Amino acid sequence: MKSNHQETQKDIPIITCEIVLLPFEEGGRNKKLDGNAFKKKSYMPHLVVGDINQRKPKMINGNQINEPYLGILFIDGPQEYNNDEKIITKMQLLYYPQVDYSALTPNTTFTIREGGRIVGYGKVITRTEN
Repeated sequence: MKSNHQETQKDIPIITCEIVLLPFEEGGRNKKLDGNAFKKKSYMPHLVVGDINQRKPKMINGNQINEPYLGILFIDGPQEYNNDEKIITKMQLLYYPQVDYSALTPNTTFTIREGGRIVGYGKVITRTEN
């Protein structure tokens, strides 16, 4: 039996987004994602709604992140891409309906996070409610 992370659930909304993954020199991943990572349904970062130019998390008390992180699962994207290039991807709203994803509507901008690291940014193009 496959886990929920391995199969796209039919009742979970999907967002189509235009994203840019940052090069390592600009704070991105130290290893580029394999182009298959999108289709393998194995890449599960977080989105934080806000300014795409943000490159550091907002902190309080010096070490606590003070932003809502929204867990997503990439379910589709290009086989090949270059960091710092706009690409189109599809993401499943991983913890819906337990988590409020209402902010992720068309034209909403966000950063892509791996922990406190901002590895990319993007914009929601469409949202499909299944």
